[in-house]
Amino acid sequence: MKRLPKTLHIRTFYAVAIEKSISQASDRLAIGKATVSRHISELEIDLGINLFRRLNSGMELTDAGTELLSIAEKLALIAVDFSVKADSFEEKLVGVVKLSVSPGFAVFLLPNILSKLRAKAPSLQIVVHSSMDPANMLMGEADISLRSVEPGQASLRREQLPDLDYGVYASLEYLERYGEPATPKDLEQHQLIGQIQMLTFKDQIERTGFSFEHAFFALRTDDVGAAWNLILAGCGIGVSMCKNGDLEDRVRRIFPDLAALKLPLWISSQKETQLNFSTQFVYDFIKSELS
Repeated sequence: MKRLPKTLHIRTFYAVAIEKSISQASDRLAIGKATVSRHISELEIDLGINLFRRLNSGMELTDAGTELLSIAEKLALIAVDFSVKADSFEEKLVGVVKLSVSPGFAVFLLPNILSKLRAKAPSLQIVVHSSMDPANMLMGEADISLRSVEPGQASLRREQLPDLDYGVYASLEYLERYGEPATPKDLEQHQLIGQIQMLTFKDQIERTGFSFEHAFFALRTDDVGAAWNLILAGCGIGVSMCKNGDLEDRVRRIFPDLAALKLPLWISSQKETQLNFSTQFVYDFIKSELS
């Protein structure tokens, strides 16, 4: 044997041996036929022996393959037991997991995710700490952080997720009353909401021809929830997450043909989180939903 074979390749070997066909093994495993063929080839290279004879009628085990089949079957059964046991751990998702997120993420991003999470882990308690100031994770103020900037502490585990899309929105009532701006520069003649929110994208917005120097922010607030409600009420034009704005019938996205404004997204936790089953489950779940 040249090197220790991969368990995944042994699983594929067992499926091909049972089905006597690459195609049928592909259906059984729900993977591509090319992947099945590659697994078998790599397994034979790792073992240094031929496991199958490739015939026009299908795949026939060699003597060596026949000898190894019973062991492969035992490993397949162990894998099933392993999966069943792993599924049972969902019942042990208990305790408290603390999240540190920016207010905008707490209002527009987390609710749907946490609703799905609660369905999978009803005994788990989630604490959402919403603030522009990141929690001190090293002091235990939060277990998981979701922010638009990379965490500064080198000891934290961090991963960059896909950027979030933002757009410029106004209520149908506002557009009927004041008209719709034709270009980004036309925004300078309109009532704008939430200077802080728009300044987040200052460089991206100014590249479209808009000037903050000539803009009129009729209503300023650092509360993203309040800013969104002001947009809904027809008080002016503002920026919001596309996940939120595109689903709201009372508003319309202005300049839909322009590229969305991009906001980076980082998820982080203490490295010890990987040793806590519940916290790691929440980390992986949020990451999956946002990837």
